[in-house]
Amino acid sequence: MSDNRLYLYIMGSKNKEDRISTAVPYKINEEELFFGPCNEEFLGGDREKLDLDNSNKEIYIAGINPSYGKPRKFLFLGKIKTIFSFKTAWEHYQDRNDLDIKLMIKRKYSPLHLKPIPEGYKHRTKEHSGKWIEDITSQKPSNEKEIYRNGIITNKETIFNRDCCFSMDNIFFSLKGDHVIKIDKQFIDLIKKGMKKTGNQKRIETHIGSDETAPFGYCENGTRYGRGFTLILKNNDVDKFLELIDNKIN
Repeated sequence: MSDNRLYLYIMGSKNKEDRISTAVPYKINEEELFFGPCNEEFLGGDREKLDLDNSNKEIYIAGINPSYGKPRKFLFLGKIKTIFSFKTAWEHYQDRNDLDIKLMIKRKYSPLHLKPIPEGYKHRTKEHSGKWIEDITSQKPSNEKEIYRNGIITNKETIFNRDCCFSMDNIFFSLKGDHVIKIDKQFIDLIKKGMKKTGNQKRIETHIGSDETAPFGYCENGTRYGRGFTLILKNNDVDKFLELIDNKIN
């Protein structure tokens, strides 16, 4: 029996209405995306829930443009290919000689921002420079200031329970505003269905409920729900979402 899942989330405010301008997710080439760091605002870096231990399991991730975007759009869709720790990601990409990979690693804000060292990591880029500790652990280290000052963290005192990033097959990705899919009523109906199944009924009942400008619904004061929430669709609902996407692309 399959256990397919789709994670829907609202992307950071630095992204534009119709294009991705942040380092996460990162488009390596037309076929491959890299998603990392995966911090507490998305999935919580929960490796146990993401592990592809079931050969029939497919996991997809789709990003929605920030809340100021009208109409709301999907900016990318990817299918998880390999789940890494930052250590195994570093080893994997260092072994590849592709120019695209070298460019990703050398970027000032490279999403591969942690380099493995004995018993831990060194922060090596400007990506998440003020909160990179949160990318690999939910703990608050007692020597946090020293860690940020030196850019080095070890697992002697800290459990790396959020040490999670992954490569994805690129289904579509809007780098220059050239690949976007508008969220219409069919998508909203599917999102509402997912809200009910995941116990988020109140989100679609408050104010006017989910619509094309507030896919995750409204707060009681009328403002749109934004970041910090991930909707998980499963099995048949994933198939329906992919069918809608395929119809839009083709």
